[in-house]
Amino acid sequence: TGTVMNNNVVVRPNDYGVIMRSAPNALIRHLSVFDSPRSGVQVDNQFSCAHSARACTRPEGHRAVVPTLILLDTLIVSPGGRGLAIAHRDEFSSVEVDTLHLFDDGDRGVSGVQDGDVLEVTRGDPGMHGCYVYVPDDSPLRGAGRDLARIHL
Repeated sequence: TGTVMNNNVVVRPNDYGVIMRSAPNALIRHLSVFDSPRSGVQVDNQFSCAHSARACTRPEGHRAVVPTLILLDTLIVSPGGRGLAIAHRDEFSSVEVDTLHLFDDGDRGVSGVQDGDVLEVTRGDPGMHGCYVYVPDDSPLRGAGRDLARIHL
């Protein structure tokens, strides 16, 4: 079992593009995040006690979680914080980041990773020319979005 995010686009969220907390076997694949005020992707162990300065208690029913993360084919454009931020990395059993593309991130890049976690990070204009999502002309979803003014086709 695990958390899977597949083929997601996040445009101008209120906070992080995606926040993944205490997720064993997390897989994020084909994610695009545009204009997040904080990090594009934030991953942590929500119930970590290792870094707490005060007495640490987990909510009743929560057990110690050993998170894992696989992040594949991700585009992050104009995050207010890091492109990818991982907290409590030493508590993860594994992290794999493959093909993370960053643009307009103020060179803040990636934080909290260990050697070998990141296989490929590229930088540069993704050439989307103001588009967030491509919807083919013959798709039944073309024009089906709410508040079309916010979706650039």
